[in-house]
Amino acid sequence: MLAPAHLPQAYFAKGSNFPLAGRSPVSRLIYPVPEPGGLGVHLTLDLGGQARFGPDVRWVANADDLPVELARTSQWRAAAGLRGYPAQN
Repeated sequence: MLAPAHLPQAYFAKGSNFPLAGRSPVSRLIYPVPEPGGLGVHLTLDLGGQARFGPDVRWVANADDLPVELARTSQWRAAAGLRGYPAQN
């Protein structure tokens, strides 16, 4: 086991996925061209065919910061609406 002085500092991030209301406009996964530091927001389909956008990335102070913030949900809903996608309530 490494001595604590040799362990790299841990950085914690969390991501949330946000569902699209109604039927998915596509039948395949959509991934953007990767950006430095991450894959970017993408569209995935769950096993039931529900489309989800995400994940977003938010840096947090510790690994226990798990709850989704409701304010972020409304931001996603607004962004999806601007693009013509109905966001699920």
